[in-house]
Amino acid sequence: MAARQLKIRKVVYVLLTFLFLTFGFLSFRPLPNASADNCISYSGIVTDVLKGDGEADIVVKLKDCKNYYYINRGIDNGHSVEALKEKLIGQDVELLTISHWTPLDPLSKIRHIAEIRSVGALVYTEF
Repeated sequence: MAARQLKIRKVVYVLLTFLFLTFGFLSFRPLPNASADNCISYSGIVTDVLKGDGEADIVVKLKDCKNYYYINRGIDNGHSVEALKEKLIGQDVELLTISHWTPLDPLSKIRHIAEIRSVGALVYTEF
């Protein structure tokens, strides 16, 4: 009996280790580069532009939408929250976001912006 229990414990430990490593890999894999093939389009009216929780991230909120859209390191790349507020608040925009799933955000509520278009004009792009 004891040998059988040890064998079961080993199998359980191996499975738990595998699941832990898989979860870690899926959680911390890098965001892919933006391309036309891996982007999803969202449209709406911008209600707010603000500094994100990240060091230099910029968050864009759309009317009647619970998702958060962000420009990674936007402030470091020369964009300002104030300038984007002037250009975007109240405007109908199209956001292209990178399609990327992670177990840390299983419902994909936080989306990385690859491109912003407002009234046919290109406001921001990573392409």
